Amino acid sequence: MTTAIANSEQIRYWNDEAALRWLEMQDELDRIVHPFGEAAMVAADVAEGHRVLDIGCGCGRTTLALAALVGQRGSATGVDVSSIMLQHARSRAAGLGQIQFNEADAQTHDFPDNYYHRIYSRFGVMFFDDPIAAFSNLARALMPTGMISFVCWQPPAENPWLMEPMQAVNEYLPPPEPPVANAPGPFAFADPERVKEILTAAGLSDIRQESLQHGINLGKDAAEATRFAVRVGPASSRFTDAPEEKITAATQGIQRVMSAYETEDGVIMTGSARIVVATKA
Repeated sequence: MTTAIANSEQIRYWNDEAALRWLEMQDELDRIVHPFGEAAMVAADVAEGHRVLDIGCGCGRTTLALAALVGQRGSATGVDVSSIMLQHARSRAAGLGQIQFNEADAQTHDFPDNYYHRIYSRFGVMFFDDPIAAFSNLARALMPTGMISFVCWQPPAENPWLMEPMQAVNEYLPPPEPPVANAPGPFAFADPERVKEILTAAGLSDIRQESLQHGINLGKDAAEATRFAVRVGPASSRFTDAPEEKITAATQGIQRVMSAYETEDGVIMTGSARIVVATKA
């Protein structure tokens, strides 16, 4: 009998072509989500000497930022399932002794008990098969009175930067199947009540959630913003095996959307996220 591996689909996805695309577009991705990740980092109240765990660290930008906050007396550990992105993260952190990166699934990894002062994540906790099991595992790793801070997306309707390009593609390619309710994915934590239930069930308390809207710069012009959407945006997977003429038409549709948001500072669209903070009793 074969035992199912937790989060196997996510592990496969982030060790395949998707990881290479994200690595290619890493600077753009870091720029786009930086204001949200920075807000969650401020909310985490990380101090010098803290031991901090960064969940879904990807290419390591957030782990490096956390390491700067904890200093030489602290430590910053980045965890991700993508060996491809972790290789890049390790090269970024060469020579920094307070940083380490582990290829591991945060839902099941055997972290040390009661060890970390803070656990942080920038859009990396919405993809667990079993979020209660995952957050229970993370809560176990927190010190008493330790804090977890993360940022997640609000509902699709409040994120036109993601949804308007998708709707443009729908005019030329068959729309995707409606997502299964609460399935792992970018919007799995869109409902704040569900987030509260998960964290409470995991043994966390003093749960605070704050909405954050911010302009997102998708590129210097419509062409650059369209390249981003086609490479790593939510519509990108729709182009796989599609006829070339449909891909061309859909790409042009995305560019028309982006053109409507061009400013002197670039293509600016609205993003809506939620900063979540909880404490271990």
